[in-house]
Amino acid sequence: MIESKGRYDIKRVVFLAVLWVTACSHHILEREDGLKHLPSARSFLPSLEHESDYDVRVENEESLISQTIDAGGDVSENTSHTAQNLSIYDVVDQALQRNPSTQRLWARSRVLAAQYGQAQSILYPQIKVGAYATKVQQPTVVNGTAQRQRQTVFYPQLEVIQSLFHFGKDQASIQSVKSALEVSRHQYSRELQSVVYRAQCAYCKLDSAKASVQAEEESLRDAERTRASVEKRYQAGLANIQEDLQAKACAYQAQYRLEQTKAGVEAARAELAALYGVPVSRDIDIHPLPRKDMAWDEIFSTLDRWMQRSIGDREDLIAVQKQLESKEMVLKAKGKALLPELVAGFTSSLKKIQHVGGTHHQYSAYVALQWNIFDGFRNTYDILEASGAKKIAEADLREAQLNASKEIWTSYHAFQSSLRQLKAAEAYETAAEKSFGATQTAYQNSLASFSDLMTSQNTLAASRQQRVQSENGVYMALAALGYATGGIVIGETTSLE
Repeated sequence: MIESKGRYDIKRVVFLAVLWVTACSHHILEREDGLKHLPSARSFLPSLEHESDYDVRVENEESLISQTIDAGGDVSENTSHTAQNLSIYDVVDQALQRNPSTQRLWARSRVLAAQYGQAQSILYPQIKVGAYATKVQQPTVVNGTAQRQRQTVFYPQLEVIQSLFHFGKDQASIQSVKSALEVSRHQYSRELQSVVYRAQCAYCKLDSAKASVQAEEESLRDAERTRASVEKRYQAGLANIQEDLQAKACAYQAQYRLEQTKAGVEAARAELAALYGVPVSRDIDIHPLPRKDMAWDEIFSTLDRWMQRSIGDREDLIAVQKQLESKEMVLKAKGKALLPELVAGFTSSLKKIQHVGGTHHQYSAYVALQWNIFDGFRNTYDILEASGAKKIAEADLREAQLNASKEIWTSYHAFQSSLRQLKAAEAYETAAEKSFGATQTAYQNSLASFSDLMTSQNTLAASRQQRVQSENGVYMALAALGYATGGIVIGETTSLE
């Protein structure tokens, strides 16, 4: 208890109380539990300029996965790119910075961090400082004479209240809010992975569309050569007019397919620009992904080792687990609310009355046991609500685990199948090229029919598109597998040991 020995001792008490509250406030602000652990949008993938600033780094230049992105270039070199000539790192980097979903989750995390600080305030005493002043004028009788008496009273007051013991209710409430903050942290990390996945898909889509244009240009050149060859034979009297017209029709059809494919390129370019966060323009271009001579079998063996990653490492599963922990803490706090609470308090005031000599000091301290015995069954229903929320969280966790297992299984075998499809498509294209060349030579020597020539030409055109789609399918399946496993991304070479 504080004793006052002088007229102005209460000022020193108030001054010390203000200093103590200020120190506690700074202590809370400096902690900011959770926010300092949240990853920023720029700390998820490497960029060409600042690879060392990111959690996922391309450390091995000879890595096969790294080669899928660099398009034969060296990432470790300080290669400069214009704003319109984008690598996959540029797209991912800018998408992470400008995507509204990551900004929204970051702001939500800051709100939860503030709520965590609010929950911790119950561990500190409540201090109230006030000053009261009154002025009273009332009639009175002194020695038989009526007089008016004026009295002015002024007194400052200090009140301190501290909850001493509540059977762990306060700690459970704080822990529930902290778990919710951790949920937001892992949701933020998962959203970063989602943005990375969408950026990869947009990049691969544009790359595939450009490769389709190249394939259609080659098919158009084949159709033009066939038309020229048939026209020569027609002029020489070795082919009829139906063959000449059909050859021209096939050339026009190839030109039609080319223009149609170019429209797909612009649609993919617009989607990439929107994700990148800039107005769409024809100047926006990307580095092509390698499409031949890739050691996919070795990449698959690397991914096979990566698949040993625990399913519990996925950020969204961790978030659901933390959500369950938060609900458990809420249920625990609701149960503790039914128990009594031990509270201590201290009040000090200094009263000064005008025209009355001296200053009056008043002190009081107390310890109270508070027990909310009946409140219309509100606490009982709070417990029932918290128990139901916990069961919902348990079901959500089980469902999320099953869905994650399904996604990983499906994406793994989809990637495995895409590799087989790519091998078949490459062999198909090789055989179609040889068949077309042989048929064209045979036709010029009158050893093959015009129908055989058209069939082999169309087969070659179809094989080129099938190969392009298969290559894109491998990259898309690789990105989907990375997203499903919760961290594997195109270009990732960090060890998972």
